[in-house]
Amino acid sequence: MTSAWARRCRLEPFVKLVKTITRQHAGIVAAIEHGLSNARVEAINTQIRMITRRAFGFHSPDALIALAMLSPSGLCPPLPRRSERSVNPRERQETPIRVG
Repeated sequence: MTSAWARRCRLEPFVKLVKTITRQHAGIVAAIEHGLSNARVEAINTQIRMITRRAFGFHSPDALIALAMLSPSGLCPPLPRRSERSVNPRERQETPIRVG
């Protein structure tokens, strides 16, 4: 099937396809030659949309921006260390209450 046949064809999907390929020809050739695509951009966009959904409960957009910058980057910043004053309630040894 040649593009000339598809142009003369009365089937609208074929005519539309040939027009799109003709219009986008340079970009298609460049993508094939250089191996470029927008897949990575689309993946990051999807991740940011998911983060935005999770961030609806935050009080300011700063938390959303921080999550959007950290998540796709794969970085894991060190968490703040617990001070000795903050003790996990499970670790706390409580004395039993004596009745009587």
